[in-house]
Amino acid sequence: MTSAKAQSEAPLILSGKNLLDRRKFLSMLTAAAGSVAVAACGGGSSDSAADPSAVAAAQRQRQRGAGSTTPTPTTTTTTPRTPTGYRVPTQQPFSSASPWNAGIGTNAQWSGPNDPDTLDLRAPAASINSGEWSMPFYVGKATDPLVTIICTDTSFPVPPQTLHVPAGATPALPAGGDCHMTFFDETQPGLMWSYWGCSGDTQSGFTAGLGTVDNAYGDQPGEYNFAIGTIRQWELDAGSINHMLRLVLPTTRVKSPTSVWNQGLPWPTTREDYFGPTEYTGNVIYGSTCGIPASVNLATLGLTKGGLILATALQQYGAMIRDTDGPDGPLNLYAQPSAEGSTVLAQMRQDMPKIQAVMCVLRNQSASTVNGGGQSIAPAALPLTPL
Repeated sequence: MTSAKAQSEAPLILSGKNLLDRRKFLSMLTAAAGSVAVAACGGGSSDSAADPSAVAAAQRQRQRGAGSTTPTPTTTTTTPRTPTGYRVPTQQPFSSASPWNAGIGTNAQWSGPNDPDTLDLRAPAASINSGEWSMPFYVGKATDPLVTIICTDTSFPVPPQTLHVPAGATPALPAGGDCHMTFFDETQPGLMWSYWGCSGDTQSGFTAGLGTVDNAYGDQPGEYNFAIGTIRQWELDAGSINHMLRLVLPTTRVKSPTSVWNQGLPWPTTREDYFGPTEYTGNVIYGSTCGIPASVNLATLGLTKGGLILATALQQYGAMIRDTDGPDGPLNLYAQPSAEGSTVLAQMRQDMPKIQAVMCVLRNQSASTVNGGGQSIAPAALPLTPL
């Protein structure tokens, strides 16, 4: 994350709306770790922090690498055996109704090619972070070590969490960067842990600066879910990405809708960077959904195989702004670290300028017109495996 953010409202217990899911989730939390305070539902900027005094220092510290190709250790992950007709939350979390999985609608209204926000969306360099500044995923089994994760955030505290983590799990590179980690534990199904500012190891445990425990069967990720929208290795292998992507723009390309950092943002976003109202100088409203209009014929763009996979995802599902770069940073998407070196990922990076050149801003994202409303142009998401 580029910045620390202050937060003033009390967090809710859950992300998501389904009451049955809530009961199951609370039951699991009680059994697993006691009552856990998790981030507020609403899917706002995932990179919030409790201390506004850290904003300037954090912003100076970071300029996201434009698609760093730094080699990374192989991330230990599990590709679950999925029952026919279902998907598993460790591969693709959150409900089929979630804007992250529902697909762009036939009534979507897009910005014009000469609109100021479209021009800002298309202006910066563009790439995909993977080897550095990304989000590793770890899926623990019952035979893996039990590891305790302590979150030091006092504004929205998460009690210490004990879960199974594969031996050797490490925070995302670079050292001193965002150091994200995302966890699933097969012995605690339905939960998703996401942390920022991690240090430690699987022998001594991990400490994190921010975190959330989300109901992976709910409709929305919490404010501190840093992993949502990341391109997964298994998706590159399968040749298809069937969810919305996580998008970052520099502070010189985004805009605050009001003078207050947690008001007036596009649904489902509820807050931006704490310093946003004074330091955003662009035209793309923070939290906007962006993508490629259905009117664009992707076959005419001259894309590689990987580029077409990415462009199809952006046309069918879009991408949501969840964070900001420093003022000179690029437009970035994210793939998990283990994808670094993938031919398909390299093709996506190669084609990013062609893809970015046809991206627009969705004008009618709302709770009543999810992803533009109408019928989804994307294939219907499979239901999650029953708990």
